[in-house]
Amino acid sequence: MPVYGQEGEDNMRIFGILLVMALAMFVGPVSAAIGLDTIPVSPSGDLIGGETRVESSFTFSFIATSGEKSPVETLELSTGLADPEWTVEVLENDHEEVWRTATSSSLVLEGSEMVFPVSGKIPVRITLRGTAPAVSERQAIEIIRVTVIPGSNTLVEKRTVVAGPGAAAAPVLAGVPATTADQPGGGDTAPDERPGPAGETYNGSSPVNSIVDQILSFFRGLFA
Repeated sequence: MPVYGQEGEDNMRIFGILLVMALAMFVGPVSAAIGLDTIPVSPSGDLIGGETRVESSFTFSFIATSGEKSPVETLELSTGLADPEWTVEVLENDHEEVWRTATSSSLVLEGSEMVFPVSGKIPVRITLRGTAPAVSERQAIEIIRVTVIPGSNTLVEKRTVVAGPGAAAAPVLAGVPATTADQPGGGDTAPDERPGPAGETYNGSSPVNSIVDQILSFFRGLFA
């Protein structure tokens, strides 16, 4: 069994650190070539479905490597917001130029559409605005998802959306009688005393029941 001295242990430690750094480059949330690791979303906290307006604005950069003339990355963007509005601007020399706009739930940005300047860096700002979607119960919604290709590295920001006022209102069931409070004047409804055809209820009885009562009273009188 080989015996490692202090120098051998130091070499192994350095090798381990380099290995971890190399792995981190491949398992990071997004490609290091665009320098993006977080996506801010405003407002913070829970959102009210159908009401809260939401905004996310962030900047990243396409960065040239190995003498590339154009970015090789493609960004796939998507959102779960209602009525989304995307604005993509290229920032260069203190000048902002709109690159793309969209009102769809997804958007694809092809880096090959641009050419690297001498600096080898293209700053881009993405702004997303929309409304928290209407929901019937509390649930997590993807505000924005960014996937960088090649590599399929993904960065996702979620928020909890709760039902807005009236979204969970109890349905009115057909055939359910009104309560006393639902009656006009808040009192009990008086029986209908108007005469009607045989078998129709009035004063709490019917003509048939009245005749039977009279016959029974006659026989009770005979045997009294």
